[in-house]
Amino acid sequence: MYNASLHHSIFITGGAMISVSVIDLGFMFVERINRADLQGLLDIMTDDHELWIFGEFEGRGKEQMERAWKGYFDLCPEYMIHICEIYEKDDTAVMFGRTTGSHLNLPRKKEFIDEPVIWTAKVRDGLVSEWALHLSNDETRVKFGIPVK
Repeated sequence: MYNASLHHSIFITGGAMISVSVIDLGFMFVERINRADLQGLLDIMTDDHELWIFGEFEGRGKEQMERAWKGYFDLCPEYMIHICEIYEKDDTAVMFGRTTGSHLNLPRKKEFIDEPVIWTAKVRDGLVSEWALHLSNDETRVKFGIPVK
C-alpha cells in the first residue's frame, strides 16, 4: 500500500522546503495533534481544509480549523492519537489506531482498548486538505483498502 515514489513538496515554518510522502504528511499531522501544536497544524493545512467526523461535515478553512482545534486542545489537553497501522490509498494516508485523553472521558486503558478509530489525511499540493475520523469496522476498512482482520 505504501508507495515511496509519491512525494509532495511542503513548506515548513521558516520557509524551508522538503519533500514528503502522503504517509509522512499523515504522520506529521498526527504528531502536531499529539503536541497540541496549533500553528504547526495550520502550517500543513490547505486554506480550504475540511474536517469530517464520522461522516458529518464539521467545518472548512483555516480560520474555522484554528478555532476548532484550539477548543479541542483546551477541552482535552491530554488528547493523543496512537497509530497502529498506516496505509496509502491514492492521495490519502489511512491510519488505524486509538486515542487517549479524548472528550469521551473514559479511563485511559478502556479508551485505548475499546475505541479504535480510522483517520484519513487527504493530501493536495503537499498539504493536508481534509482530516476525517471514521468508525473502525470492516466496511470502512474495505472502503480504504485496509486488510480486514
